[in-house]
Amino acid sequence: MSRVVCFFRFYKSRLAFNQMLMRLILLMFWGRGVALIFVFCLPFFASPVLAGAGEILNSTLTPSRSESSNVWFDIRQLNVEGRGWNDTKAFYDRLPAKAEGLVRQPVWELSRNSAGMCVRFVTEATTFRARWALTESWLYLPNMTAIGKSGLDLYVKTEKGWHWLAVGQPTAQTNDVTLVENLVPGKTRVSALPATLQRHEFVELGIPTNAIIEKAGPWGPGVRKPMVFYGTSILQGLSASRPGMVHNAILGRRFNWPTINLGFSGNGKMEPEMADLLAELDRPFMSSIVCPTWWLTKSRSASNRSSANSVRRIRTRHRARGRPHHAGFVPDCRTHGILSSQRPC
Repeated sequence: MSRVVCFFRFYKSRLAFNQMLMRLILLMFWGRGVALIFVFCLPFFASPVLAGAGEILNSTLTPSRSESSNVWFDIRQLNVEGRGWNDTKAFYDRLPAKAEGLVRQPVWELSRNSAGMCVRFVTEATTFRARWALTESWLYLPNMTAIGKSGLDLYVKTEKGWHWLAVGQPTAQTNDVTLVENLVPGKTRVSALPATLQRHEFVELGIPTNAIIEKAGPWGPGVRKPMVFYGTSILQGLSASRPGMVHNAILGRRFNWPTINLGFSGNGKMEPEMADLLAELDRPFMSSIVCPTWWLTKSRSASNRSSANSVRRIRTRHRARGRPHHAGFVPDCRTHGILSSQRPC
């Protein structure tokens, strides 16, 4: 009995659990036929984060509009996370404006979806409403619900971590819904995630006129630069039941760490133009998952060469800027000179 208890306590430790979870994630994607996974650094094994860590940054927000019983705030006032660049053509774009004409047109079009973005805030409101407008009239896909493609997801943080709270179900291009009512009174930390495969004109949150809403503080102690994920449809969030069930969002909540989703459905091909853009991001972690859709147009050897060249470009740019040099991981990496023969692939 004592051995069982010791074994359980060991796996309840933060470090052991994180290691086990990461192995399961890698095995899960590999089992689905993922062509490539390379990891520059794994900052998952940070010290545990206490629930509720972080101070309030700002409590003087101006409503974007008011009604008799509600005030509305554009989520851009609340520090939208998941944006790698500020110089974008539209606020919810995921690539900078200069990428138009630089990357292939399908990549550019997909970059205008708001996958991976979220906004965290603190409020005493017991009722939440949401309004959002979409640029595309097609709200769902044959293999994806309207909530996953065009809806809104809401999470609340407790002492035990993040928990799902409500969804906003879209019925048209412009939606006005009540997300949740009759919450327990008190200060609550909330995270809202907009749609993954849609372009947004605006997203607004509504609370009662007598309630207060504030920007949330950091995810936890210390500097936490976002984890960057690059890949294709699985990474972007295709077929996820809700925006909060995209895997980078799950990992962000699990480890209390900001993330950036650069998934492009069917178009995560490790092209040099994308490698140069990725190299601009000063981040401590980068993971790439290139899915089997690439294999339909390229042989495995060709995909490996292209991936290896992109890894070199990113690492060269990081060296030139004095950034940390992290080991890469790609199939056949010794063949393409990414790693020395002494390093395991």
